[in-house]
Amino acid sequence: MGSPWRRLAACLSLAGLLFSSGCQSGPVSDAATPASGGTATASLEPTAAATASPAPACLAPARADWLRWSPDGTALAYGLERSTVRRIYVIDDVPGAAGNPVTPRLVARDGWEFAWEPTGERLVYATASGRHLSLVDRDGRALETIDVGWQHGAPAWSPDGNTLAFAHSARLRDDAGLAESGLYLLSLDPGDAPRNVLSLASVAALGGVGSLRLQGRPAWSPDGGQLAVVAGDRLFVVDAAGGARAVSADGVCAAEPAWDPAGSGTLVWLGVPAGSEANAPYALRLEPGAAESTGGRAVTGAEGMAVTAFGFSPDGRRLAVLAGPERELGLVGLDGSGLVTLPATPDRVEVAIAWSPLGDQLAVVAGNRVELVAVDGGQRTTLAVIPSR
Repeated sequence: MGSPWRRLAACLSLAGLLFSSGCQSGPVSDAATPASGGTATASLEPTAAATASPAPACLAPARADWLRWSPDGTALAYGLERSTVRRIYVIDDVPGAAGNPVTPRLVARDGWEFAWEPTGERLVYATASGRHLSLVDRDGRALETIDVGWQHGAPAWSPDGNTLAFAHSARLRDDAGLAESGLYLLSLDPGDAPRNVLSLASVAALGGVGSLRLQGRPAWSPDGGQLAVVAGDRLFVVDAAGGARAVSADGVCAAEPAWDPAGSGTLVWLGVPAGSEANAPYALRLEPGAAESTGGRAVTGAEGMAVTAFGFSPDGRRLAVLAGPERELGLVGLDGSGLVTLPATPDRVEVAIAWSPLGDQLAVVAGNRVELVAVDGGQRTTLAVIPSR
């Protein structure tokens, strides 16, 4: 797998995805090359020139840390962001550690946005500097690095493990820079060049109303045929083979999309109606032939709940949510069965949530502890204690 990662570095110029003649033709502007010794930022937002027409500002959902189970359910990875501190930890042997708290293993100290490889053997993450995507194994050993030459982030691995999606921004903020920036797919098959499947220049034309930037991590559909991504405060569905459309309703700001893992075609995201300050989960059925194809609806029983994070149950029937000013943990049925609140840990604010692949328990980060919560009954078990530094 090493060659595709090195190939990307060779195909990308410091102008930010202006390809060399061996990958894709096109002029390269010297003005786009970072000055020697300069530093990059992790922002993916163009700040001048072509931007969308003024629109009411969307309230960003309160930030939740990354907490993700390995695909086989034996390990958890936790990405922490606190001011200038970014860390990724891994907890191995979750069944064995339950009730016997462990100190999680530090695998990266220069990033926090990550994705598991579908085999569960490796992770890819975006470095805090915005200059690299790094591949490490579960023990934290560095394996490969993608040097894209400028700003990037939000990696997401396709379900078959053959393609990596990530956000990339050129340094230039003019029309050419917006055309080069966007959502990219990198196939790991030899000879394939990275493809821009949703440029920032196209976001406004497709219905983006806010600031022209990619917001959050893209989400792959279970069959790997589509991605959901938020750009310009609208939710877009992008075909991996090419083509994109806005699916969220006008006047509803979107964030944090996720697909039903059971493959029903249901897409859920956090939406904020214009004039509201409360995030609520919105759902949209995108299965071929379904009558509902755009707009979506607020999940019954979760309207106005101020949801900061959610996780899909493996069977696609329920959402686990952190809601309200105290980020209370609860379960909401997509069939309209309403909210069921689970017991909380006193004096600890919950900042991340993930539903186990088997569906019988939730992992949450409460204060400095990673805890397991039984879906039936809400019993809690401390799994790990996050180091203070």
